[in-house]
Order: sequence, then C-alpha cells, then structure tokens
Amino acid sequence: MIKPLIIMVISLFLVLSSVPAFATSCQMLSEINIDQYVHVVFKSTPRGHIKGKVLNVDESNCMLTISTTDEYRTYYVDVSCVAAIGTK
Repeated sequence: MIKPLIIMVISLFLVLSSVPAFATSCQMLSEINIDQYVHVVFKSTPRGHIKGKVLNVDESNCMLTISTTDEYRTYYVDVSCVAAIGTK
C-alpha cells in the first residue's frame, strides 16, 4: 500500500522537475505567452491537472484561459489555485 504511494510521489516530482519553467504567482504570468502549450497542476482538486493551449493571459485578475485539445473545452484558471504551470 505504501510502496505505490511512494512511487507516485517520486514520479510526480520527476515530471515536475523535468518541465522547463514554472509559474505559480501572478507576477510570473508575464512569462506565459498566448498560443503557448502549458501543463497546469492544481493544488487540490478532483481534476488534478490540465494540458492545453493558452488563449488569454489576464495578469490584472491573475487568470489564464486555456483550451484543451483532448476534450475541446475552455477553462478559466485562477492562478491562486495552481501549484505549478509547466511550459514547453
């Protein structure tokens, strides 16, 4: 029971450490560009994470608009709920 949990935590660390850039605050939203692909990992939510293309960066409200290609949906992401944003 504990062994799979340890493997999962190590895997998550390796995935997050291999992503080139992280943005976890409103100030770092300036590093994210429109039409850039991102991987957003949430702090705590049943969803967990989303991957998609940035449609809009709203630094004044600390929000991202992301369109996912796999589900054909648009998400409005409050950066205060985000643990990390990986960019490609």
